[in-house]
Amino acid sequence: MVVPIPLSPTIYPEKVWSSYPRQDGPAWNPQFRDWVRDCRNKGLDVVDLGDSLWEAKERMRTPLYIKFNSHWSPEGVGVAADYLAEYLRPYLTDVPGARYTVSTSREPMFSDLLTLMSLPHDWRKYRRQFHEVPHVQDNGHVLQAGDAAPVLLMGDSFCTMYTGLDGNGAPGGGLGQQLALRLGMAVQVQARASFSPTWQWLPVDGNPELLAHKRVVVWTFAARWLSLVDSAVWLDRPMLPLASQIKK
Repeated sequence: MVVPIPLSPTIYPEKVWSSYPRQDGPAWNPQFRDWVRDCRNKGLDVVDLGDSLWEAKERMRTPLYIKFNSHWSPEGVGVAADYLAEYLRPYLTDVPGARYTVSTSREPMFSDLLTLMSLPHDWRKYRRQFHEVPHVQDNGHVLQAGDAAPVLLMGDSFCTMYTGLDGNGAPGGGLGQQLALRLGMAVQVQARASFSPTWQWLPVDGNPELLAHKRVVVWTFAARWLSLVDSAVWLDRPMLPLASQIKK
């Protein structure tokens, strides 16, 4: 299952172009929907999060992306987790469920854009934003699923957000943990910031146990990678024949 994650200008185009026609919906690249259709016609399951995030933007007061940051907010992660959980349930009907607990804390968000612009984190014009971050737990400990989990989530920094690896608050609120909470079953996460989509498959090499118990593999990446057509990002590493390794 392939899940390109939209960047903030796709969901908030009016911040870039004030007269953007809202009736047009998410401001995807004009070729994006053709790409999705072509992939689906070839049997590849592509999940488009754009419409669900767009609809949530209209009804939620809390921003779905962090101001002065290139990533989504904890609330944006929650919207994506809601949609993915509903999408995945038909594939997991016979998997035993589990119960997890969740607490929340109000946490300050850091700005990765300041770093990219060589500005200090306490730059005088930057007003740090605060968001409610969930902390999903299993028996009193932050949920960290292993190889026995029925779902594998692979991704880049959009998946490491709120896991404790990105500096935004205490761990437990990443996409994998929020998805596990909604599904009521473990979701194993293999994610690393700045990894290109194909290099996310590195942990699979020589590790058959990673896929031995999986029913679904969810491959996420920032949608901006799709603009690098015919680049080394996609061509430097051939896809592995994984379908036969996933449990039926």
